[in-house]
Amino acid sequence: MQRTTDADRLIDANGAGRDGFTEGSPPTVPRTIVGADWLNGIQEEVCRAIEMLGGTLDGGDLEQLGTLLLAMDTTLAGATQGPASSTDNAIVRFNGTTGKLVQNSGIQVTDAAELAYTTPPTRTVILSPAVAHVGDSANSWSRTNASATLKSNDMILTWDLSGRLPTGASITSLEIAVTPGTPRGPANRMVLRLVTVTDAGSATTVDSQTDNGSLDPQTLALTGLPVSVTNGVATYLVELEAGASAGADNDTVGMLVVEYTDPGPRNY
Repeated sequence: MQRTTDADRLIDANGAGRDGFTEGSPPTVPRTIVGADWLNGIQEEVCRAIEMLGGTLDGGDLEQLGTLLLAMDTTLAGATQGPASSTDNAIVRFNGTTGKLVQNSGIQVTDAAELAYTTPPTRTVILSPAVAHVGDSANSWSRTNASATLKSNDMILTWDLSGRLPTGASITSLEIAVTPGTPRGPANRMVLRLVTVTDAGSATTVDSQTDNGSLDPQTLALTGLPVSVTNGVATYLVELEAGASAGADNDTVGMLVVEYTDPGPRNY
């Protein structure tokens, strides 16, 4: 399609650069003579539009193009609309309840037909001392749902993270709130440890943190992270050991908080 290019056209008739037709003002301004090229252009633009929309040209029907366009508009009215861009391989989610709007998602189906996160989310596991395993004696700790208080010195609380963290996860934060029962020297302080035990039974302390020796409530947090959860490691244990002296009686611990990066949806 193009605007008329005939020699007797009216320059800028429809705005700058938009030449058009004029009835003229003979004899000084000639009328525009419509050329065959322009008329053929108009004819083919309309006829081909009808044919491209699935119609068959009918000289007796003057509403063909309008009817086809209305039908297309009705079809588009029920079409699903999406965002301007998306993440490659991302699963599409509905946006709202109309059934016509979709949005991007953070879960992908890879070319290997596996599910994956676009950005791995961080998960949090909070464990109470009330469900922890007591290392040496069931009577060594006085426990409630939110805290545990030492009743004899040199005891250990143990949390087994096995089965709580998926393979491929990365432990990014591990901390617990504690309140020492009495001030004491470095050899007798509370110690938080992360210990791995391999399938062959070999135990390794990955990282540890000791309380600061004061009576102040404090948080023991491991700094040697992240640690990846891998195959071949049978157990991931968190241990909290009380001081060895009698003054360690009444050490109190709170909830164990573990954060990890989720490797992705489970693939079955």
